[in-house]
Amino acid sequence: MLRQSLDSPNGEMVGCTVSVTHDKQKNSDHFFNLFYKLFDVIHADTPALIDEAHRIRYKVFCLENEGYEDASVHKNGMEKDEFDERAEHALLVYKPEDLLIGTVRIIKPDPDNWQHSFPLQDLCNSPFLQDEELVKKSCEVSRFCISNELREIMKDRLRLREKFTSKTTLTHSASDDITPAEFSLINRALAMAPIGLMRGMCEAVMQHDILNYFAIMEPRHLKAYMKPSGVIFEEIGPKMDYHGMRVPFMGNILDTYDNMMGTKPDIWRIMTFDGENHRRALELNKANSTYH
Repeated sequence: MLRQSLDSPNGEMVGCTVSVTHDKQKNSDHFFNLFYKLFDVIHADTPALIDEAHRIRYKVFCLENEGYEDASVHKNGMEKDEFDERAEHALLVYKPEDLLIGTVRIIKPDPDNWQHSFPLQDLCNSPFLQDEELVKKSCEVSRFCISNELREIMKDRLRLREKFTSKTTLTHSASDDITPAEFSLINRALAMAPIGLMRGMCEAVMQHDILNYFAIMEPRHLKAYMKPSGVIFEEIGPKMDYHGMRVPFMGNILDTYDNMMGTKPDIWRIMTFDGENHRRALELNKANSTYH
């Protein structure tokens, strides 16, 4: 048996220890390597990349989900609102084509007007959103999306690549070659694409020495996706009718990392970039007195 664990910055064992067989470790390595051959996570730290994030938002929320946002209000093809002045974005890249396919936004708290830091504060009267100390140590996550059109383009090109590979002898010497063993995991990797955006979201939040976040989501997505992925969250209010039924919730990044490490190690590796982001969360938790 191999023992896979995470060391804290001071050398102590933290969280839990995952026991894996050699075969499971090999499969885990194949999956991790495949995921990052297919996808990358980048942060929109230039005006050009920020514009790309707004274009993806327009495609998803104005065109693909007609009626969610009014396309006529965003005549330049970039969906924005007043909260973008305090927002940052992460982007999901389909690496073989260098194609930006998804984005997520984090909104930072406003220390000078904390009661109106987040859109959710106008939608939900949860006491958590009226807690000054907690709000100032939190971000709101929104505009989490992957374009359906771009996802289908990506899938079509992967199918062609798989068909070509099955009829061709390749040496797989290049770092972006997909091996036959990895091709068997492609459908699973594609289904896990949103985990890449979640990684980007967590990184963006932690850049501001924050571990807590608020968000809203459709109940079916919470049940079918968030919980099975090992994401830890707490519902903070009743369902609300906001572009359809939504559930407000809050989460803590370290709680999720700790849980994933023990229950969903393959997802944990992707979410934390093989533990790197987990260590960052541990350092933040140690340095700051956070709501945890």
